[in-house]
Amino acid sequence: MTTNHPRKIDSALLNADLIPYQIYLGPPNSADAAKIFKYHLKGFTEQDIDYTLLGQKVIQAMAKNEAYSAQGIVNVVDSAKENTSGAQITEQDLLSAIERVSPDITQKTYEAFLDDINEILETYYKNSTNEGNQ
Repeated sequence: MTTNHPRKIDSALLNADLIPYQIYLGPPNSADAAKIFKYHLKGFTEQDIDYTLLGQKVIQAMAKNEAYSAQGIVNVVDSAKENTSGAQITEQDLLSAIERVSPDITQKTYEAFLDDINEILETYYKNSTNEGNQ
């Protein structure tokens, strides 16, 4: 199970006995962002594209306490596809799309997510402790 909206998880599922493992997945790092770009551009370009550069460009948002999620990177690719001037997407099309498409994770949304996670984890551990004592 995955979610970007932890408060929407049914409370009946918030039990360590039912879901024994939790893994936090943050925004992609530069290398993973490059792989996401490459994957979503298959069949849309045969241009020589520096995927490492693209990964580094999206990671620069973190300096402003913002980030691109995997879906945010897909949004960049989709914007490049919609706005390309030629038959194939170029590196410049992608760089322009990064400038156009704002990061989908802002400092405010990230802090709200962390607050939600902390509250959910309290319920998660409380539920498993209470059931273990019955």
